[in-house]
Amino acid sequence: MLELGLRTEASWEIDGVVQQYAQAKDVAHMAAVGDWLAARDLPQLTLRVGRQMRDVVGLEKLPRAVQKQVYPAGWGDLVAEQAASTVSIPC
Repeated sequence: MLELGLRTEASWEIDGVVQQYAQAKDVAHMAAVGDWLAARDLPQLTLRVGRQMRDVVGLEKLPRAVQKQVYPAGWGDLVAEQAASTVSIPC
């Protein structure tokens, strides 16, 4: 569906599959779906899957890579660039 440009319809299907995994507490398959979505540059769907994983097991029990799906670092390259160029001001 995604390849046909039917993002809304595809998101319904993805939500349904992830919901089944959530009910089964199958975090491994949920993470695989999240990785698949991230690889296709679908951050909104990736975030939804990550939040569902968080709701199933709690944020602190998720692997670091999965935590990044829940709290993605938007603009990370810009932040790193600005942080590197900032001069430290003594207190």
